[in-house]
Amino acid sequence: MKAPLALEAIGDDSRQHLTLLGHIADAAYAGLGDAVIGRPPPQRQWCAEIAGRSRAGRYVMSFLRGKKDYRGANSKGSRGVMVWYTLDEGKIYAVSSPESWRRDRRYFARVCPDGTIEEVTREDVDLWLAQRATTGTGSGLTS
Repeated sequence: MKAPLALEAIGDDSRQHLTLLGHIADAAYAGLGDAVIGRPPPQRQWCAEIAGRSRAGRYVMSFLRGKKDYRGANSKGSRGVMVWYTLDEGKIYAVSSPESWRRDRRYFARVCPDGTIEEVTREDVDLWLAQRATTGTGSGLTS
Protein backbone atom coordinates (compact mmCIF):
# COMPACT_ATOMS: atom_id res chain seq x y z
CA MET A 1 0.00 0.00 0.00
CA LYS A 2 1.18 3.52 -0.75
CA ALA A 3 0.07 6.77 0.86
CA PRO A 4 0.50 10.44 -0.11
CA LEU A 5 2.04 12.91 2.35
CA ALA A 6 1.71 16.67 1.75
CA LEU A 7 3.99 19.19 3.48
CA GLU A 8 3.83 22.95 3.07
CA ALA A 9 6.96 24.64 1.71
CA ILE A 10 6.75 27.86 3.73
CA GLY A 11 9.08 30.54 2.32
CA ASP A 12 9.73 28.65 -0.91
CA ASP A 13 9.75 31.92 -2.88
CA SER A 14 12.83 33.26 -1.03
CA ARG A 15 14.71 30.02 -1.53
CA GLN A 16 13.86 30.03 -5.26
CA HIS A 17 15.02 33.64 -5.67
CA LEU A 18 18.36 33.00 -3.98
CA THR A 19 18.91 29.90 -6.10
CA LEU A 20 18.16 31.84 -9.29
CA LEU A 21 20.49 34.71 -8.35
CA GLY A 22 23.25 32.24 -7.55
CA HIS A 23 22.87 30.57 -10.96
CA ILE A 24 22.95 33.95 -12.74
CA ALA A 25 26.14 34.96 -10.90
CA ASP A 26 27.71 31.55 -11.64
CA ALA A 27 26.91 32.02 -15.34
CA ALA A 28 28.94 35.25 -15.30
CA TYR A 29 31.87 33.70 -13.46
CA ALA A 30 32.12 30.19 -12.02
CA GLY A 31 31.87 30.21 -8.22
CA LEU A 32 30.68 33.84 -8.03
CA GLY A 33 27.21 32.82 -6.84
CA ASP A 34 28.54 31.05 -3.73
CA ALA A 35 31.05 33.83 -3.05
CA VAL A 36 28.61 36.75 -3.31
CA ILE A 37 25.17 35.35 -2.56
CA GLY A 38 26.01 32.18 -0.68
CA ARG A 39 24.06 28.98 -0.78
CA PRO A 40 20.31 29.07 -0.30
CA PRO A 41 19.08 27.77 3.04
CA PRO A 42 18.13 24.08 3.14
CA GLN A 43 14.53 23.14 2.60
CA ARG A 44 12.56 23.13 5.83
CA GLN A 45 10.15 20.46 4.66
CA TRP A 46 11.52 17.02 3.98
CA CYS A 47 10.73 13.35 4.25
CA ALA A 48 13.39 10.66 4.54
CA GLU A 49 13.21 6.89 4.64
CA ILE A 50 15.11 5.42 7.58
CA ALA A 51 17.37 2.68 6.23
CA GLY A 52 19.26 1.68 9.38
CA ARG A 53 21.88 2.94 11.81
CA SER A 54 25.42 4.12 11.24
CA ARG A 55 28.36 2.91 13.32
CA ALA A 56 28.00 6.10 15.36
CA GLY A 57 24.41 5.11 16.19
CA ARG A 58 22.69 7.76 14.07
CA TYR A 59 19.88 6.96 11.68
CA VAL A 60 20.91 6.39 8.07
CA MET A 61 18.32 8.20 5.96
CA SER A 62 17.52 8.41 2.29
CA PHE A 63 15.75 11.68 1.46
CA LEU A 64 12.76 11.45 -0.85
CA ARG A 65 12.24 13.80 -3.74
CA GLY A 66 8.83 15.46 -3.58
CA LYS A 67 6.67 17.06 -6.23
CA LYS A 68 5.67 20.69 -5.78
CA ASP A 69 2.06 21.75 -6.15
CA TYR A 70 1.41 25.49 -6.59
CA ARG A 71 -2.39 25.30 -6.92
CA GLY A 72 -3.05 26.66 -3.40
CA ALA A 73 -0.13 29.11 -3.31
CA ASN A 74 -0.50 32.81 -2.64
CA SER A 75 0.62 35.29 -5.33
CA LYS A 76 4.23 35.40 -4.09
CA GLY A 77 4.59 31.67 -3.48
CA SER A 78 5.59 32.20 0.14
CA ARG A 79 2.65 30.18 1.53
CA GLY A 80 0.42 27.46 0.20
CA VAL A 81 3.05 25.67 -1.91
CA MET A 82 2.68 21.97 -1.10
CA VAL A 83 5.28 19.28 -1.61
CA TRP A 84 3.85 15.79 -2.09
CA TYR A 85 5.71 12.61 -1.16
CA THR A 86 4.69 9.00 -1.80
CA LEU A 87 5.27 6.73 1.21
CA ASP A 88 5.37 2.92 1.07
CA GLU A 89 3.97 0.47 3.59
CA GLY A 90 6.58 -1.48 5.57
CA LYS A 91 9.00 1.44 5.86
CA ILE A 92 9.61 4.08 8.52
CA TYR A 93 10.09 7.75 7.66
CA ALA A 94 11.49 10.82 9.41
CA VAL A 95 9.49 13.95 8.58
CA SER A 96 10.13 17.67 9.02
CA SER A 97 6.96 19.71 8.56
CA PRO A 98 6.95 23.52 8.85
CA GLU A 99 4.01 24.65 11.00
CA SER A 100 4.71 28.38 10.85
CA TRP A 101 7.43 30.78 9.73
CA ARG A 102 9.48 29.99 12.85
CA ARG A 103 8.47 26.51 13.94
CA ASP A 104 8.99 23.10 12.36
CA ARG A 105 7.55 19.83 13.63
CA ARG A 106 9.67 16.70 13.36
CA TYR A 107 8.28 13.21 13.78
CA PHE A 108 8.49 9.60 12.60
CA ALA A 109 5.76 8.02 10.48
CA ARG A 110 4.74 4.81 8.76
CA VAL A 111 1.99 3.71 6.38
CA CYS A 112 -0.68 1.44 7.88
CA PRO A 113 -2.16 -1.49 5.92
CA ASP A 114 -5.34 0.58 5.31
CA GLY A 115 -3.30 3.36 3.61
CA THR A 116 -3.35 5.91 6.43
CA ILE A 117 -0.19 7.53 7.78
CA GLU A 118 0.47 6.94 11.47
CA GLU A 119 2.94 8.78 13.69
CA VAL A 120 5.30 6.46 15.59
CA THR A 121 7.70 7.05 18.48
CA ARG A 122 11.49 6.87 18.48
CA GLU A 123 11.19 3.68 20.54
CA ASP A 124 9.02 2.15 17.78
CA VAL A 125 11.67 3.07 15.22
CA ASP A 126 14.44 1.50 17.32
CA LEU A 127 12.35 -1.67 17.81
CA TRP A 128 11.62 -1.84 14.08
CA LEU A 129 15.33 -1.48 13.23
CA ALA A 130 16.28 -4.16 15.78
CA GLN A 131 13.67 -6.60 14.41
CA ARG A 132 14.74 -5.82 10.88
CA ALA A 133 18.38 -6.56 11.76
CA THR A 134 17.53 -9.94 13.29
CA THR A 135 14.90 -11.13 10.80
CA GLY A 136 16.15 -9.41 7.67
CA THR A 137 12.77 -7.77 7.01
CA GLY A 138 11.43 -4.31 7.66
CA SER A 139 7.88 -5.12 8.68
CA GLY A 140 8.41 -5.42 12.43
CA LEU A 141 5.76 -2.86 13.42
CA THR A 142 2.18 -4.03 13.52
CA SER A 143 -1.00 -2.04 13.87
